[in-house]
Amino acid sequence: MSRSSEVLFAVNVWKYTYGKPDVCEIIEIYGPTKEKLETSRPVNSNVGGRLGYYVMKERNERIKNLNNYHVKNKYHQAGKMQEWEDEKKKVIMETNWKLRVLNEQEREKKKMQEAAEALLELSKAARDDVLKKERSEKAKRTREENKVKQSNQPLRRSTRIKKQRV
Repeated sequence: MSRSSEVLFAVNVWKYTYGKPDVCEIIEIYGPTKEKLETSRPVNSNVGGRLGYYVMKERNERIKNLNNYHVKNKYHQAGKMQEWEDEKKKVIMETNWKLRVLNEQEREKKKMQEAAEALLELSKAARDDVLKKERSEKAKRTREENKVKQSNQPLRRSTRIKKQRV
């Protein structure tokens, strides 16, 4: 995941500890993206890891707030129910975009990981080939040396057989 100076969005990560106040950690998501905000393409909300979980949690809280009786009633009394519906669609569209960006970054990260593993595998294979070649050369030299040594040695003759022939 390449980091550019452009912040795409921030994810609020709430940490709960018993007996202590809640702590909100803001994680900024950087980087280039090909995803467009207006796209209504379906998104897998399970992907994206823990950040995807927090994006969905934020979405559910915002939708719950909009569906609250008092908020909905204010829109209804003002005759702005279309704005209320548009607000809900906007929340859903934004969170879908965030999830698609997280999925895209996850895919890029996975692709880079696979490329790195392929390079490691290639270097290991090249190293193994060199070692195998060295071993075969050494074995070949040893065989040749043994043949030369064997040819230089006189043949072993048994003295018992020599006595029988005489």
